[in-house]
Amino acid sequence: MTNLDAKVEELQRELGGQASTLKDLTDILADEARKLIRRDQIACLNQLKARIMEELEHIQRMETVARTDFNKGKLISSLITFAVGTPIAAARGEKDPVSTGAKLVKSVLDERAPFGTTLVAVGKDGIPSDVGVTPVSHLARQSRISESEVMARLQSGSYVFMTPEVFVRVLAKIQSRLLDGSVSLPVPFEQVASEMRECA
Repeated sequence: MTNLDAKVEELQRELGGQASTLKDLTDILADEARKLIRRDQIACLNQLKARIMEELEHIQRMETVARTDFNKGKLISSLITFAVGTPIAAARGEKDPVSTGAKLVKSVLDERAPFGTTLVAVGKDGIPSDVGVTPVSHLARQSRISESEVMARLQSGSYVFMTPEVFVRVLAKIQSRLLDGSVSLPVPFEQVASEMRECA
């Protein structure tokens, strides 16, 4: 064996060792890249959760204002109804005009309107890109229909609806699955629906 052959063998051994080291380094870098992607996706879900919670808080404040305005309106209407209804009942010669005025007021005070029902909606593009807040009570008041009718109309579309509490649990499950590598973003609509059924 010549000196050149010995050097070639030595270089081949070194290259083999470096290739093995390079493969190990590549595996480590790939694993770190996967961890970084998972952390970025978890951060994305945290931002989504913060945005949805902020929207929910805003809508709940609006619902509180709407409820207060509705109740003020009922009070004013009941006072006007009593002030007008009682003298009219007296003018018609009714036996107890104050009682008639009170009955009229009761009908005004018995008026009801829905307040406070707000749901999180996830559409066909799944989480995180197709998530929003749906103010069910507000839509019911605007449309002058019941909340159940609003829900029936909404569910005929391509969205899955859940309470804010269930949404938070679904996000927590998805984050857990992101960490163990069993899921990645975006999470498809069908999987979100499945997670929702488990968390409800």
